[in-house]
Amino acid sequence: MLTVDEMQISKHIDFRPDLGKNVGLVNFGSHTRANDNLRQGDHALVFLFRPHLHGWVQTVRCFCAAGTTPAVTLAKLIVEGILFLEQCGAVVDGIVCDGASTNRKALKLLGFCGKLDSVSNKMTNPYDDSRYVHFVCDVPHLLKTLRNNLLNSTMFMVNITVYYTMCLCVEPC
Repeated sequence: MLTVDEMQISKHIDFRPDLGKNVGLVNFGSHTRANDNLRQGDHALVFLFRPHLHGWVQTVRCFCAAGTTPAVTLAKLIVEGILFLEQCGAVVDGIVCDGASTNRKALKLLGFCGKLDSVSNKMTNPYDDSRYVHFVCDVPHLLKTLRNNLLNSTMFMVNITVYYTMCLCVEPC
């Protein structure tokens, strides 16, 4: 599974002698826009790989962004991440990320769709046309969002009609 997550970080620029460059500026590799390469980053975009049958996790890529990563750039970085891992011998059959709007837009660009009449939770693997890469939503992030919304709200509305209609549509076993 390829996990993609973005988090807010403190702005800080530091010169790294071992790399011979400044760290803390916006950097998406070859996808960095010309006007962004001198901006301080305040977000980190991290790609992790976790195999299904083993307990280890490997950081694959990390990028510095100013604000959230643009969806087009994120989609390109996801494809590059899949290609990189597959070339190293890993089998990528899923992408895990939270439901942030940028992630949803990037996944839509990759062919994922959640509309009721055209659900698609997979895309053709860019490395091997005979396999698919499936999208899996990050459940802990969803639960955290639900918890935060419940804690921050003082009034809750429940749509009984939708629930009742859903119950009528289900045939008894």
